[in-house]
Amino acid sequence: MVVGLHTKGIYPWDDFEELLFAEISASSCEAAPAGSPEYYYQWVEAFTRLLAKKEILSDIEMAERTIQFKIGARREMY
Repeated sequence: MVVGLHTKGIYPWDDFEELLFAEISASSCEAAPAGSPEYYYQWVEAFTRLLAKKEILSDIEMAERTIQFKIGARREMY
């Protein structure tokens, strides 16, 4: 989704990259389960912040879509 939305011109790649670097340098990924690679959770956190920053999705829409993906009700690809 990150690459797909960038390819569609929704945001410049540098915008995502900046947020990802900030997440990595902060190195505090509370969402990552113990023993799992934090990088993937940092990637998701950076993407989530980008969606909010660019007002692509509201907090409510993000919460709804997160639930939809978790239960398998939403499967489209970008």
